[in-house]
Amino acid sequence: MTEPDHGPSRVPRPSLSRWVALTSLATLLFLGGVHIPHFGFWGILFCPTPLALLGLRQGGAWMTAGLGTVLLVVLTVMGPLWAAYFLFSEGLLCYALALPARWRPRAESSSARLTGGESLFICVGVSILIKLCLTGFFYIMTGANPLLPQVDPLRAVLKEMYPDIWGGEGSQALLLKEAIEEMLRVLPHMFPSLLVILAGLDSFVNYKLCEVLQRKRETSLPSLPPFRDWRFPKSLMWAMLLAFLLPLLFEELSDFSPLAVTAMNLKILVNIFFFLQGAALAWWFFHHFRVATVFKLLGLFLLSLPLFWPWLVFLGIGDIFFDVRVRLNRTGA
Repeated sequence: MTEPDHGPSRVPRPSLSRWVALTSLATLLFLGGVHIPHFGFWGILFCPTPLALLGLRQGGAWMTAGLGTVLLVVLTVMGPLWAAYFLFSEGLLCYALALPARWRPRAESSSARLTGGESLFICVGVSILIKLCLTGFFYIMTGANPLLPQVDPLRAVLKEMYPDIWGGEGSQALLLKEAIEEMLRVLPHMFPSLLVILAGLDSFVNYKLCEVLQRKRETSLPSLPPFRDWRFPKSLMWAMLLAFLLPLLFEELSDFSPLAVTAMNLKILVNIFFFLQGAALAWWFFHHFRVATVFKLLGLFLLSLPLFWPWLVFLGIGDIFFDVRVRLNRTGA
């Protein structure tokens, strides 16, 4: 006797089980990021990846359902402010990660497909936009910027971490206290550069993780170039020139006037880009001379120390001007 045929299942079992697993993982990452002290930053940072994988493997509808479920859980457990924080800090980034890759197979020619760099640029742009929405929403609701640490609590933490410095009377202790106080005074005005840095970090780590996990699948992300081939456009030099000219052209700038803040943030950002280009050039040399990976990492770590940071910045500036890797490749060095 055969069992009666109830017809095809309305929800494919593999799709439903994957949806449950990836949605649960995204929920646990965010909730763990909020409640587990040393895990916090990384849990929140990586929570878009499971949702993006859901979109890459099963489509935008499943991803939207997963995002809505995580949002509902956070809203129920932690309230509307945390739900808004999840949605605008990281949650919506899953669309920027998944949708460009899903459009990619439909392109008529390879030239019409997005490159890895272009896809990452879209992610960074979306991340900046949603974090600006987050900042505006929280500022209206609470009067505080959620992406910047509050000065007074941060000062209290530093006092607990370095009691000898704060309680010291010597000249060295006084200099360190002055440096820390200056940093705390400047911190709120570094928001534009911190916003771009945070958007670049969360976009890169989530994109790279999705790229690795989607390799050899039908819907894969365009690959990013190897780190040794990273380079930035020469137009960065104009940004650097503007950052240094603004204080000279407007000598009466106050400490935190709009132009002074613009110059400060431009300097921070262009120095980071030059540092990355210098680090990529150093990595290229390590690779060119077949240095073992362990010594590559050790060398890059040593070059990243504050003492050598300016040298990597100068190396990056020189590479932007002279295209060192291109020239050496042409000469066969």
